[in-house]
Amino acid sequence: SPYHAWNKTTVPRPEGRNFKEKYSWDTAPRWDRTTMETGVYGRMWTTAMAQKMTENDFIQPTGDGLKMLMPKFELPEMELEWKIPKQINAFERNRARAYGVAFTAAITMNMLLQGFDLWRKGETKAWTKFTIPKGEILAVGYTEAGRGYLSHHVHLDKGRIVNYQINTPSTWNASPRDPFGNPGAY
Repeated sequence: SPYHAWNKTTVPRPEGRNFKEKYSWDTAPRWDRTTMETGVYGRMWTTAMAQKMTENDFIQPTGDGLKMLMPKFELPEMELEWKIPKQINAFERNRARAYGVAFTAAITMNMLLQGFDLWRKGETKAWTKFTIPKGEILAVGYTEAGRGYLSHHVHLDKGRIVNYQINTPSTWNASPRDPFGNPGAY
């Protein structure tokens, strides 16, 4: 869809299945009219290229890949390196998924150690009370789900939901052609 999630309303109008012609009830989210691929490949690619991430002793973005240190546990310490492939295809997606296990484990280990450090310091607060705003509000929540980028977009007015849109990883990756003729990532 050429519209931002806040600026559209989804009204499904299913007309039944038609296996002889192409059809979709899904939207086609784009970033600046460009198809985006989400998931492990996209997550590691952007981290490597940007060379930015929260401090992590186990991962080093290099600009052309990621160096990951797997600490000693039941196996000896091991260093892995994922390089950004020259082209994206099914093989490279699956290779990224394999390295993604180490990437996620390294992030998890870092967060666990940070949590233990906060706990030792006596910082045990786990949540903050939230009051729904009463004015007109546009809000968004971004996160990474197992399959990729997930966003929730909400428009509130006087504490009530006016519009709520979700862009799931499958919507980004397997979207239909957009109004400009561009197909989804796969």
